[in-house]
Amino acid sequence: MSTTHNSNNGKQQLFDLDTSAYIYTATRLKKWNQVYRFSTILKQDVQPEILSQAIADLRSRFPTFYTQLKAGFFQYKLRTVQDVDILEREHEYPCRPIRVGSGEKPMFRVLYFKNRISVEVFHLVADGGGCIVYTKTLLARYFELLGFQIEKTHGVLDINENPKESETQDSFRKMFSTKEERLPRAEDAAYQYRPELKENYMRVISGLMSVDELKLLTKAKGVTITQYFAAVYIYAFYQNMLPNKSEKPIKISIPSDLRRLFGSETLRNFSLFANVGIHPKSRDYTFDEILSEIAPKIKEGLNKEALSPIASANVSDSNLLAFRMAPLLLKRLILWIGATLYGPRVITSAQSNLGILTVPAGMEDKVDHFEMMIGETGKNYINSAAITYNDIFDITFTSKSEATDIQRYFFTFLTAQGIKVSIQSNV
Repeated sequence: MSTTHNSNNGKQQLFDLDTSAYIYTATRLKKWNQVYRFSTILKQDVQPEILSQAIADLRSRFPTFYTQLKAGFFQYKLRTVQDVDILEREHEYPCRPIRVGSGEKPMFRVLYFKNRISVEVFHLVADGGGCIVYTKTLLARYFELLGFQIEKTHGVLDINENPKESETQDSFRKMFSTKEERLPRAEDAAYQYRPELKENYMRVISGLMSVDELKLLTKAKGVTITQYFAAVYIYAFYQNMLPNKSEKPIKISIPSDLRRLFGSETLRNFSLFANVGIHPKSRDYTFDEILSEIAPKIKEGLNKEALSPIASANVSDSNLLAFRMAPLLLKRLILWIGATLYGPRVITSAQSNLGILTVPAGMEDKVDHFEMMIGETGKNYINSAAITYNDIFDITFTSKSEATDIQRYFFTFLTAQGIKVSIQSNV
C-alpha cells in the first residue's frame, strides 16, 4: 500500500491559533468541548484498513488538522503530532469530547460504521468549510487506494503537494481593517428551550428531502432555502414554547462561511454568525409573518458589508496590548466571561446550512449523501445543520434530550406544505 511524502514529514511545526480558536479553548471543560461531525454515507461498506491508510497519508498535506494544543505562559500554539491512529468503529453517541492539551493524537477523530464515514472535529481546529475539504480529500485518497482514479477538483487537494500558506493562515487577520466602525457587543438573552436533559446522550433525527421540491416551495415564497428553514425552525419553537409564555426572544444563530465572500483558501476557522429571530410577546405570529420578518434580517446579516466590521472587531480585541501581554490563565478567564455573556445565552439554537456539495466525477457514483451534526453547545439543548448533495437535502437535529416536540413539529409542518420527508434516527 503506497504512502505519500512531502517536505513536512517528521518535522514538528507550530502554528498560532486563529482568531476564532481562542474562544473554543476558553470555553472547553474537562468533560466537554465543542465538537461537530461531518459524515459521508457511501454506497458500499467501508474498508477500515484502507481508510486508516488514507488518514495517515493526509497528515503532511493538512498540518493544522494533525495538531494538539500547546500552552505557554502568554499564549497557546498548535503543535503538529505524529500519531495518526485515530480511526474507530463507531459504538457511542456522536460528538463525544476530544482530548485537548495533552497526548500525541490530533484533536479530531474518524469513525466508521457499515457504509458511513464520520469526521468529528474539535472546533478549535477548523470550521465546517475546512472540514469539508479535509473529508473530500480523505475520500479521494480512500478511493485511490481502492484502485480508482480521482481528479483533484471540486475541493479535493493533491496530497503530493506541499500545504499552501493561504491554507494555514488566519484569514480574519487578512481582512482586518482599523477603519471599521466598532460594534456594540451587547445582545439580549434569548429564550432557552429546556426539556428534560439526559446525560451522556445525543438524540439524532435526520430528515431527507428533495431539493427540487424545496426550491419550488421557496421560490413561490420569494426566499432562499436558508431563510425558509430558519423561519420553520423559529415557528416550531414558537408553537412549542417551554414555558408557554416567554419574556425573551426566540433567536436562531446562522453561520456564514466567509471564504467565498473574502476569497480565502484557509482550512481553519473562517465563519461568522448572524442571530435572527422574533419576540413572541410583541404579537401573535403566523408562519408567513415570521418568514417576512426574518428573511431580510438574514439577507442583511450574512452579507459582506455586515460581516466585515464584526470580523475586524474580533481581531481588534485580540490585538489589544493589554490582552496580548496578559498571562494565559487571565486570557482564558476574560474569554470565558465574554463567551458567557455573548455566547449560547443570546440564542435559542443554531441552524447551519453548508449549502450544495459537489465531488469529482469519479466519486459521484460512490457517495449517497452527506450529513452534518452540531454537537453540544452548553445552554442550547438542540441544534440543527443541513447540507445538500445531488437532489438530497439532509437536515439533522442533535439534542441532549429525548424530547422530540421541536423536530416533530418541524417535519410535520414541511409535510403539510407538500414536501416528502424521509426520517432517520439513531434511537
